[in-house]
Amino acid sequence: MANASIIQATVQRVLLLFLLSGLTVLCGCGTEKPAEASEQEGIEEAEEAEVTLVELEIGEYRFRNYDPTASTTTKFTFRLVGLVDETEKEAFETILQQRTIRLRDRILITARESSLAELEDPQLNVFLKRLHREINITLDSKFITQLLVSDYWVQTQ
Repeated sequence: MANASIIQATVQRVLLLFLLSGLTVLCGCGTEKPAEASEQEGIEEAEEAEVTLVELEIGEYRFRNYDPTASTTTKFTFRLVGLVDETEKEAFETILQQRTIRLRDRILITARESSLAELEDPQLNVFLKRLHREINITLDSKFITQLLVSDYWVQTQ
């Protein structure tokens, strides 16, 4: 008889715990938005927050890279363009004008420190990442969202 009452009490506790857990889950689910509604709101917010990027020329650069093992000199020429949020265009132009010489120096140093393999990569991925980081450090800001290279020319002698 004692065993039956212990088993009955245990069963009652398990059922009570199960009921409370179920109620907690049901109450919590009622406060969430349906997945479709939250996705739609996210899309609408993204459209509202869409930024307009403008291309601003940073400069035209030329440098040489000498390889003593092959006894060759490689000349590089490129134009660098940065994509900047339209609302930050004037601030970027101001800071660019104030730090033009430092920026030019930093870009040329970064280019000369790059390996020949980085500079001959068709997409210039590593080189552009390095430049992007160095430009942000030099300008003390993150105006530039992306760098573009145009008129990239390589000549080996």
